[in-house]
Amino acid sequence: MFNFTVMNKRRKFTSSFKTKGVLEALSERFTIQELAHKQEVHPNQINQWKAHFLANAEGTFEKPQTEKSQEGFSVLKDKSINC
Repeated sequence: MFNFTVMNKRRKFTSSFKTKGVLEALSERFTIQELAHKQEVHPNQINQWKAHFLANAEGTFEKPQTEKSQEGFSVLKDKSINC
C-alpha cells in the first residue's frame, strides 16, 4: 500500500553547531523561531540545547579531578579512618 523506499536518517549535530545555536539564543538578538529557521532545526531543539547548556554550565568552571588527586584523597581518607 505504501512505498517507503527512501528512509530519512536521523540528523546528528556537532557540539560546535549546538554551542553556536545556544550562544545565539542566549544573545537574544534573534527569536528562537528565527534561529531555528536559520539553522534548519525545530525551535524545540534549540530550547532543549539551551536548557542542557544552562543546566551544565556550572561544571565549566570546576577543576577536573585527575586519577592521582582521587587516589590521594582516598589515601587521606583511609588514614583518617585508621586514626
